[in-house]
Amino acid sequence: MRCSRSDRTATPALALILAACGGTDSAPPTPVWEAAVDTIADTIVVRTLAGQVWADSADLVPEVSIGEIEGADEYIFGSITGLGVGPAGEIVVMDRQVPALRIYGPDGAHRRTLGREGSGPGEFRSPDGGVAVTGDRILVRDPGNARITVYDVDGTHRGNWLTHGGFSTSTKLFFDSEGSIYSTALKSEAALSEWKMVLVKYDTTGAQVDSLDAPSVELPVNYVEGRNEGSWSRNPVPFAPQHAWTFSPMGYFVDGASTRYGIKLHRPNQPHLLIQREPAPVAVASGEADQQRQRVERNMRSFPDWKWNGPPIPDVKPPFGDIRVGDDGRIWVHVAAPGVEEENPFYDPSEEGTFATRWVTPTVFDVFEPDGRYLGSIRAPKGFSSSPEPVFRGDYVWAVVRDELDVQRVTRFRIEVRGQTTD
Repeated sequence: MRCSRSDRTATPALALILAACGGTDSAPPTPVWEAAVDTIADTIVVRTLAGQVWADSADLVPEVSIGEIEGADEYIFGSITGLGVGPAGEIVVMDRQVPALRIYGPDGAHRRTLGREGSGPGEFRSPDGGVAVTGDRILVRDPGNARITVYDVDGTHRGNWLTHGGFSTSTKLFFDSEGSIYSTALKSEAALSEWKMVLVKYDTTGAQVDSLDAPSVELPVNYVEGRNEGSWSRNPVPFAPQHAWTFSPMGYFVDGASTRYGIKLHRPNQPHLLIQREPAPVAVASGEADQQRQRVERNMRSFPDWKWNGPPIPDVKPPFGDIRVGDDGRIWVHVAAPGVEEENPFYDPSEEGTFATRWVTPTVFDVFEPDGRYLGSIRAPKGFSSSPEPVFRGDYVWAVVRDELDVQRVTRFRIEVRGQTTD
């Protein structure tokens, strides 16, 4: 609720204060979200100054979990690469190890399994993270067969859409409110290092109608690389700033460079929107940096004379990493959090490159409405995985969770704000 709006005299910005109005003197104080709003060229900047909209911190409360360590095949997962959710809460899971597409009801009960390995109708050769459920259709990207396989929600195979084969990615299939589908592809340039990401747009019939260049920014060198005859490898420097982007179902790109906290919504036919915050910096622990450096060095062992040729690992983590957009347009920003050192249950002293302890970074999200309002932050439970991409919709989140034995389970969570009551 917007309670007041007043002009700022020191700057041309506009100060917004959102709070709960009314109530009794005995009622506990409600947190206030304060933001400065300004217009710079073609962009509206919404910068959170203090507070948040939610009454308190929020939790992800598990409601349904699918997956077992042993039992019926349809409840045992090998390698989940894609996740989708239907309009009535049906849960769609692509297991690449089978490979097959499994469909579960909102209660977690198995309904049907679609497909098998092969190149025939409805079969899969190498499905990746490209899964989407939109309207009455289920779509699965299969680079091994150079196609997107299309089903009705009842499991009827409705044909295939041609794609560029061979390029596999964990990025999901995007969709917009008009029913168009967007699939990630590479635009080939002269040098492999200069290839660019694009989104290929399909209409409701599967015809390719457009190609959209993904946003890009110039960043300082943030990688190390190795080269020799016929071989080239590039590894990002751990904790160096990166550029992240995604696509909103509202029909535009959302991106940001983590040199600072700024998330840009490239809204068509209206001013762009830039969301800003200034969270407290998060330090990189020395042990955390050492372990990450050793991983990079192992990756470069195929270059015998290789030496570290990029910038040093930073002392402070970038303010955010991945950016996700929910089916409702909410922005979910995966923000920095202090690492935690814990015992590594998979440590094997006879296996080179394993560690007795491991550094784990808890998953924390900042959540914003598409108009820039900062709702608050959510700390995901231990084992919450960002790959495959979770599904965010309103007050619910569907994600893969790994337990201490690395068993995968698909879990539906409900967002529960502490101190908030519902009528």
